[in-house]
Amino acid sequence: MHRDLVNYPKTSHYRIDFGKTFTSVVGLELVDARIPLTEPNVTSDRNTFVYQVGSGAVRTVTLDPGTYTSSSLVSAINTQCTSHGDGMSVAYSSSTQKLTLSAGADFKVFPTKSTLKRVLGITSDSYTISSSSSSYTPDGIVDLTGSTKYILIRCTDIHEPGFDVTCDPGVGILHTTSPPEFQPFPTNFFSVIKSKLSGITIKLERDSGKEYDTGALNHVLIFRLYTLDTRNIPQASR
Repeated sequence: MHRDLVNYPKTSHYRIDFGKTFTSVVGLELVDARIPLTEPNVTSDRNTFVYQVGSGAVRTVTLDPGTYTSSSLVSAINTQCTSHGDGMSVAYSSSTQKLTLSAGADFKVFPTKSTLKRVLGITSDSYTISSSSSSYTPDGIVDLTGSTKYILIRCTDIHEPGFDVTCDPGVGILHTTSPPEFQPFPTNFFSVIKSKLSGITIKLERDSGKEYDTGALNHVLIFRLYTLDTRNIPQASR
């Protein structure tokens, strides 16, 4: 068994060189991973909140793309609501992790027009949500984890040419709901057929299939590599 700590910056697609060539490689295992949260939780396609107080004008709050905390999110929304002058404001509860919207009068929220709705905890897909009590607390919690929920760690060259690959070349999945560093799901032994292996090519993918932007920040991957001379070769499992 060869256990290697690899710390690579800058890119989501790169080569890990082991510094030596291993023969009769039969397995690879992702032991641990640390990847920093780099992508903004408010993007240009996920930054609007639309509402109407009473019979007044329909208002749109548009946030600048970036990474927000709960306090900076509330501050940015309230700044724009204040400029509209119709009494709308939002408050955040750290105990419930939810927002409460208040206007001092009846108001409506338009979820289908509000691209920020998931960030704000609005889970309804109704065209409008009406509040007759001058306040409204969405069902969901404030979601500041961003649009990427999973990161797949792939090794693109771990099988011999011509070998019938019967399993996905992804060796680990990371869940992004625990920033600032992601924890991998427990990974099983990943079977590999390779007569010689001096390194592997790593690609980090978002759940959308696009490459994950590491933001030129360091991230850490820890692998175990198994060869035929390993005394206890684990059974492959899927």
